[in-house]
Amino acid sequence: QDNRYVLEIIGYLSKYVIARAVPNNSATTIAQFIVEEVILKYGASRKILTHQDTHFKNELMEKIALLMGFKHAFARTYHPQTNGQVERFNATFYPQLAKLHDGNLNNWDEYLRACIFAYNTRLHNTTGYSPIQLMFAREPILSFDSPTSTITLTV
Repeated sequence: QDNRYVLEIIGYLSKYVIARAVPNNSATTIAQFIVEEVILKYGASRKILTHQDTHFKNELMEKIALLMGFKHAFARTYHPQTNGQVERFNATFYPQLAKLHDGNLNNWDEYLRACIFAYNTRLHNTTGYSPIQLMFAREPILSFDSPTSTITLTV
């Protein structure tokens, strides 16, 4: 699918992750991700913190922030702690994703949603809850959590 990048947004309080594999990291691609995957699904946030790279810090993002009513803040240059949640998530997430690709690294993006789901459904050390529970006020219903039907074999 020619995807080369992963765009991520992490909820500050819930630690809930939204991510999408994309072929490029242009300002248009990032703006489209924020609008489609965040604003149109969950509403606008009060504040979005991003790196200061030009694909985040540009006129298009300024216009979206103004139109949607959120403050667009920027992480301090050469200070990864400012955006520490993303850095910590990446330290956990990328090794998981790396284990699931084919030998040629061609299909890593096929596993992205499953990895994000696994992260969002496990308990977070900081909060004591799963990100999905804090985001939606309930745990997801998973088939492997339900009791299985009893099967009787007769001979």
